[in-house]
Amino acid sequence: MHIQDLQEPELVEIEPVHNCNLRCLMCHVRDEKLTNTKLDISCFRHLNGIEGKWVLLGSGYEPFMHPDIVKIIQRLSELGANIDLTTNGTLLNPKTVSAITGANFKNVSFSVDGVSRKTYETIRLNACFDSTIENIANFRQQMKDCYCAINYTVSKINLNEVSDAVDFFEEKGFNHLGFISMVVRSESGDVKKLSTEKDLAEYVRQLDEAAQKIINGKYRITISSPLFLHNDYLSEKYKANLLDTTLKSNNEYAKVPFNPRNSFQTGSFAGMKIDCRSPFVFARILYDGTVLLCNKFDIGSIYQDSLRDIWYSGRANFVRRLIMENPRICKSCDYYRFCLRADELDYTKKETHYAENISGNDNPILIEGYKDYNIVLWQNKYYSIHRALGSIGIEMFLAEFNKVEGVVVASTIEESRKAIDEMIAKSTYPQPILVNTHKRHNIISFVDKYFAIPQSLGKIEVAQMGYHASIIKCDSINGLKELVDNKIKR
Repeated sequence: MHIQDLQEPELVEIEPVHNCNLRCLMCHVRDEKLTNTKLDISCFRHLNGIEGKWVLLGSGYEPFMHPDIVKIIQRLSELGANIDLTTNGTLLNPKTVSAITGANFKNVSFSVDGVSRKTYETIRLNACFDSTIENIANFRQQMKDCYCAINYTVSKINLNEVSDAVDFFEEKGFNHLGFISMVVRSESGDVKKLSTEKDLAEYVRQLDEAAQKIINGKYRITISSPLFLHNDYLSEKYKANLLDTTLKSNNEYAKVPFNPRNSFQTGSFAGMKIDCRSPFVFARILYDGTVLLCNKFDIGSIYQDSLRDIWYSGRANFVRRLIMENPRICKSCDYYRFCLRADELDYTKKETHYAENISGNDNPILIEGYKDYNIVLWQNKYYSIHRALGSIGIEMFLAEFNKVEGVVVASTIEESRKAIDEMIAKSTYPQPILVNTHKRHNIISFVDKYFAIPQSLGKIEVAQMGYHASIIKCDSINGLKELVDNKIKR
């Protein structure tokens, strides 16, 4: 497949809410300022093309913190989506489970890191072990046709319960138990102490013991860990029972999990220098309506345009081409390293245990505004970026933003100012073009956006277009006209 043959996304992830009821020791949420922003379910009218596709619901935050999560699940089921849900299970009370019993769940993963009250509640702050286990066990009983798995993040605190977890969750009828080594995402010394980086021998011993229980007892539950693939002792001893990183017994009811995230996004794609298909098959919708490509690049808003229009937009294809030309974007991406390529993680290497931001990936810094430009410092280079482009994230710098028309990179701030003066004098920066009018608004094309400017404003400077409160911007003309219509109705 080539980019010109692009199909609609095979996989869509929806993050319903920017909140979580727990503060787990190893989680990014612990140090994050949560906004409790909730996805407005009215956006589902724009979710065209997901019939029969896989939808990942929740992963970064707790989806059941959304007050309308039941309606979201029901609507996705009505649309024919295959739902893959991730939750901590603490809010799955019997009433909620009863309301979603008929949903089109294919996979449900519960994040549970321990099989004793002390261990679990030490790791998952604000959680109650007994009620959580009761909740997820009840869900398992009610959803017998759904593949139910446990995500077990391994740290120093719960490493000694790895083998016990197999017995615990086998008895409760779960299909799979995935052991994931914690990734250090904070500079905090307390967090770094939880890493299993120096406990590889005990980790192998626990997995060895767990594997023997499963095979000898013909357990139904399967388990997975990269160590089954990359540790010579484990891979050789259990090769007859291994499929890549997953170990299963000869029990006829034991099933290896289907992971849509990896299945759709890994593999070759024409023009890509790395075996990653994510930009061409996957879209992520955040709690504020932002649609991301490759789990990081902002390509539009589901409130303003349909998913189909955003997917095929000039902005999205621009990002795809940047990624195809710059493989270091993928190599520096934690999503690629720890999610899509999780099976390839080598726990003997230090970098496997640390997120990219901990290993020295600094953030861009706004130095000054000069005329119509922002001058931004990043990794000892100065970037001159026209203000009409609006907010710019670190991802664009990782994508070698200097290749974007009208953006100049320089070694000093003086060189940046000089380059800006030269661009203005030569009028080399792309100019706005009037392409249409609609209900007393001028529709302007500029870079890869369309802007609706009220005619009553008169002459507007280019730099104001990305920030003026009365100016609307969108990736498509039709979407822009709809936003203007809605604005007038209000």
